[in-house]
Amino acid sequence: MIVGISVIGAGFGPLLYGPMVERLIGKDAARWPNTIPHTFFILAGLLAICLTGAAQFMKMPPPDWKPEGWTLPVERALTIDVTTSTMIRTWQFYALRVFDFLGASVGLVAIGAAAPLIQEVSRVSAAAFSGGITVGLMSVFNGLGRVTWGTVSDHVGRKGVALGMSALAALACFAFFRPPLGFWPVIVGLCLVAAGYGGVVALLPALLADYYGPRNLGGNYGVLYTAWGLAGFVTPGYFAGILDRYRTGDGMLAGYHQVYLGLGALACGAFLMAALLRKPKLS
Repeated sequence: MIVGISVIGAGFGPLLYGPMVERLIGKDAARWPNTIPHTFFILAGLLAICLTGAAQFMKMPPPDWKPEGWTLPVERALTIDVTTSTMIRTWQFYALRVFDFLGASVGLVAIGAAAPLIQEVSRVSAAAFSGGITVGLMSVFNGLGRVTWGTVSDHVGRKGVALGMSALAALACFAFFRPPLGFWPVIVGLCLVAAGYGGVVALLPALLADYYGPRNLGGNYGVLYTAWGLAGFVTPGYFAGILDRYRTGDGMLAGYHQVYLGLGALACGAFLMAALLRKPKLS
């Protein structure tokens, strides 16, 4: 739950930035060479002021600090603190990397494709819904998914939640993005995918701490999180290539259908990987 709360801001961010960036850039393509650089300058100023300002309120707790009246659970007291070099010699680490890669791929591609997909669907259905509003709506479910899935995992276990998130993403991709890609089914599908993706971000640090202990979590999670970066580098370009083959007339909706079929397959792969997970036997 605490991890979910700490990263909820990243989930809610597009709720503010989506419509704002859309307005700053504008719809006049002739002005984009000027409005796009100006938008980046404005964002840079906001981030410099807000992030630097917020950082002034951060403090490390004293050594061995704990909340008043709180007692360390027995199962946590027996946790083994595993170094990164030991962690990378267990097969569970690589299973988690694959799970992270697949889960992040589904979320990143779905969020990246949301605005142009809504434009295509709106053009066919005559619905008035901007891409910026859609991204903002997805951000709400992304943020809530981080807290909700994280909290649920504290009570029912990490593995069950990993299976549930993956199944939700697969259901959304296979059930809500089928032709003729109706407007509201697409909106619901995008929100469900965003909720599942948010859960991946909240779950993995807690799962890693359960498997390898909290003391080296910073370094261990940094190594694991490179799978997210790899997903952002590889999969959007791959699916963009699929869309390029349909970029004529009304063929784009068929292209998006193929994209979400592929994302559904990745979500199924994440489900299978989650099913294999079990805590490593470390002495």
